[in-house]
Amino acid sequence: MAKKIRTIETEVALVRHGIDYQIRTRGGIDNQINKAVSDLNDLEHQLTRLYQFIETSMDLYRKADDKVKSQIPERPEEKSW
Repeated sequence: MAKKIRTIETEVALVRHGIDYQIRTRGGIDNQINKAVSDLNDLEHQLTRLYQFIETSMDLYRKADDKVKSQIPERPEEKSW
């Protein structure tokens, strides 16, 4: 998802460069596009941090689960007669 946002951010920046400077500045379009690019950049960073948090949390959970499992004594095999 973060990569998709980066792609959109790049495409918006390309659109900005495709519009004549005088047109961009006359209607405040340049400021709005800059804000959109900045907001997309912020969103991308938030998603990246969220993914990192989730991965770290999953690793910690796995380690805690493995530790608990290693401390449970094994049951002797039941004999079937």
